[in-house]
Amino acid sequence: GLKGLRRGLGASGVLTDSLRERRNRYTRFDSVWTALEGRQAIDDQDTTSVRPGDVRLLSANWLAERAKKGEPLYRRQELPEEAFLSVAQLKAIQAEARPCFHWGLVFGALGRMLEGEGFFKHFCSMWAALFQLRNERNADNLLPIIAVSYCWLEAAHPDRDGRQLQLMFEKLQALYGGRGLLGACRDYGFSDMGVFLDWGSLHQKDPKLFDPSETPEAQPEAERAAFAADLKAGRRFYGGERYEQSRSEEEKQAFGRGLKQTMDLWYSHAGITVVLLTRLPEGHGTARSYEKRGWTTFERCSAELGKSFILKAAKWKLVVDTGNEEGDVQRRLPTAPVRMAELLETRQFTNNADKGAVLELYKRTALAVLGTVKELSFTGMPLVRGDEWCSPAQLAEALNLCSSLQTLALDGTRLT
Repeated sequence: GLKGLRRGLGASGVLTDSLRERRNRYTRFDSVWTALEGRQAIDDQDTTSVRPGDVRLLSANWLAERAKKGEPLYRRQELPEEAFLSVAQLKAIQAEARPCFHWGLVFGALGRMLEGEGFFKHFCSMWAALFQLRNERNADNLLPIIAVSYCWLEAAHPDRDGRQLQLMFEKLQALYGGRGLLGACRDYGFSDMGVFLDWGSLHQKDPKLFDPSETPEAQPEAERAAFAADLKAGRRFYGGERYEQSRSEEEKQAFGRGLKQTMDLWYSHAGITVVLLTRLPEGHGTARSYEKRGWTTFERCSAELGKSFILKAAKWKLVVDTGNEEGDVQRRLPTAPVRMAELLETRQFTNNADKGAVLELYKRTALAVLGTVKELSFTGMPLVRGDEWCSPAQLAEALNLCSSLQTLALDGTRLT
């Protein structure tokens, strides 16, 4: 991974086109639109290019109404068309972001003016902003998209009775003085939000055909290793052959492309809001809690790589933890790939084959985001030796990947 990063940087540390393109994937909007709209396949053998409809985003308003009624969410193939937002609808919603006055415009123009960069021009810009003659739409460069990071409550179904969906919207509605997350988004000008939620966004297997006896955990202890070997070799299928074949070949390929080519985007993109469902509904215990899952570890660590913790106009956080009454997430340092490899060894996957794929996906994402970031601020984040998530050693691991870094703020971190 580091060799690839060095190849992307010139001798002077200047970004090459290749590395800049990888960084743009997590900052520009067109990468997200392409992930949803798809692109023309190169040829019949092209199995990697995302096709139209491989991934669809759900309407947050539609989901909220379903949660209020206590209704469960069906898998992607069984949802009505009104459950989804098209790319055209999402672009229209984003264009509705309200013009807003914010002090960042004033201070930015003032700083450039004092530095002598076009005194008269920036003087006028400052006063235009001050008197709201210059209003900026979508000042925080946000997408009207929410990605949900959550645990599947069963191997075949994430939320059979809809309790997790209901709990999520109850928690989100209580945030921000009772306006809720969706209310804060509407104040910004987003009338609806597209929601990436894997159960409804990607083609899924039919849970009605799941055979619980066809799993390693259902076998006598002495036979589990052999069963797992059969799974890996393709001689048996997790949940049984009927369950495995409950998607068409086209749906299976679409699921694979969506998983491998877009999962990094939904959680790492700088303009997408991530909601962490760290608290499970009552009665589900902690044996397979949020912190112990492999995919949720990937999703949260991805969200912590490059999102801003200081927004100019939006009145919500880009990472929201429903396990906290205020929605605040405990801020943590970026996780380097070497540490992610250690974490995944202690995490649980329904299908252990996912572990290697998740690690490779995270490596690619972390190197692209950290290798091209120019500014980092950890102001006010106490760094404690030996801390699992916020130690000086972990900071060092992350900084070793930040080859393009120009500004680093460490005020109030307690470093001596």
